[in-house]
Amino acid sequence: MKRWHKNINQRAYVSQKISESMKGKKKPCIFSDAFKKNQYTIQKDGCWIFNGCKDAHGYGRKFYSGESYSVHKLAYTLSYSNEMIKIMEKDSMLVCHTCSNRACINPEHLILRTPEENMKDILQKRTLSIPIEIRKEIRDKYFAGGSTKKALSLEYKTSVNIIDSIINNPYIPSY
Repeated sequence: MKRWHKNINQRAYVSQKISESMKGKKKPCIFSDAFKKNQYTIQKDGCWIFNGCKDAHGYGRKFYSGESYSVHKLAYTLSYSNEMIKIMEKDSMLVCHTCSNRACINPEHLILRTPEENMKDILQKRTLSIPIEIRKEIRDKYFAGGSTKKALSLEYKTSVNIIDSIINNPYIPSY
């Protein structure tokens, strides 16, 4: 068990160091070779929305050098360096969106995270999208007894993971 926790902390440390080392770095020209100006639309919020094909989950897909890639991973890799590929594979790192827009390819909106960091961020964003009054109501119903997490997820039309996060996560205020 200790080994598992050490591994998570080590990944989080690597993720933080990579993100810090990449801040403010100039992007090489190779990004513009892969993504022509008409392949994405720049929005007011800074997102560069990929105009090409998207998969069932809303992530852009593109053929590059004869292979199919997720465009956000391709954008990140081409914008920084090939060393990122080695780090991502070695440490099981994910390319994640800080903007929560799956079609965004703006390298400044993309960061490396561990799977654990990514899942925590996703749950927190989804949980915080539920109004405080509803989160309080969910917690009250659960702690009063009589309502299971499954029943609450059906009642509030959300996942059991979100209900669990509302009930158990001390970092998400409910009052």
